[in-house]
Amino acid sequence: MKQLCRFFPNCPHSWLPRHFCRRRCYSHVVRLFLSGETRPSRTNSRSQGLEESLSADPSERRRAAASRKERLPGPPFLAASQRAPPENKAGLARPSFMSPPPPQPPVFFERELPRRDGSGILRLTQRSAGGTGSVVWDAALVLARFLEKSAAQTGQGTEQSGGSPVGLLRHKAALELGAGTGLVGLVAASLGANVTVTDLEEVQDLLKVNIENNQHLVSGSIQAKVLKWGEDVTDFLPAPDFILMADCIYYEESLEPLVKTLRDLAGLDTFILCCYEERTVGQNPEVEKKYFELLQRDFELQKVPLGEHDEEYRSEDIHIFIMQKKKMFQVTLRPEDEKVKA
Repeated sequence: MKQLCRFFPNCPHSWLPRHFCRRRCYSHVVRLFLSGETRPSRTNSRSQGLEESLSADPSERRRAAASRKERLPGPPFLAASQRAPPENKAGLARPSFMSPPPPQPPVFFERELPRRDGSGILRLTQRSAGGTGSVVWDAALVLARFLEKSAAQTGQGTEQSGGSPVGLLRHKAALELGAGTGLVGLVAASLGANVTVTDLEEVQDLLKVNIENNQHLVSGSIQAKVLKWGEDVTDFLPAPDFILMADCIYYEESLEPLVKTLRDLAGLDTFILCCYEERTVGQNPEVEKKYFELLQRDFELQKVPLGEHDEEYRSEDIHIFIMQKKKMFQVTLRPEDEKVKA
């Protein structure tokens, strides 16, 4: 904890412990890298200045010390007139080096995905900030191409979609959970489905941008709405024909709310397409195991063989499941049966 900051030579906080100034120094590195002024170095500015001053005469050392003192931020023992106004309940001054760096605007970048039939190009805006929903994940690519392949096979009169009408999206109601950039929902809408893409409030602006940019490819309809897993889904009923999910298995805390939302949304005739990437790091295996244990209580699962995925967009660690709600049969006794029982 006593190690000094070594992010770059001219760091004005090099006299502080590394853990205390890491974030602010990192912002300096990013800014200087973007401007092309310098690059990170492991040379500590304090030790470098000390070595230089030892080789100089006393007057040079005094001038060097004075210049270094001017560059450093003011220590907490400044005179009262020079201190920053109190910012905490104790009335103590907060040193300037403790203030967080100003927020940096997110960087936007675009990803192009040609349609499988060559009829156009989907252009998806992504951003560097905003969590997992701000970029296109591989599972979304695999599921999107699976939908396109199933639609093409249905149009050609072939039956290779796992025994379910996955290819019959035209004029069907579809809802995507955890849509993120909206890739899967946009592909479904381009195949003629009436799609509602859902995610949290902070992702809505990105969803709407991508919907607007690809509206010319939509042959059905598409809209974006806020839906938080585990909360009321009345606004999304009646049950859609399809529920689409791509890489929605991340945190153990979200599993039960997600499964509850699936139970509330799905009808007996609803097909749920769940695509996810199998991960073997950390808690991921346990999270995936618990997720499928919860699903199997209320849903019947059928795995799509790898050979039925798109020929180009497939991977052995990315799986697609087609699920339907279990049909609960209730036995009703006839009046004559009740008499026999009595």
